[in-house]
Amino acid sequence: MMDTTQAFIARLAERGYEPLLHSVTGTIRTAANSQSGKGKDETQ
Repeated sequence: MMDTTQAFIARLAERGYEPLLHSVTGTIRTAANSQSGKGKDETQ
């Protein structure tokens, strides 16, 4: 069974090219923590 992150990346790969996002620019920040499932910026 895939974990949440693997499933998310797999779904992105399946989508392929997205014409609506052609002219979009930006930055995406991700945080992964395999112990608690919370990003480092989140409080417990």
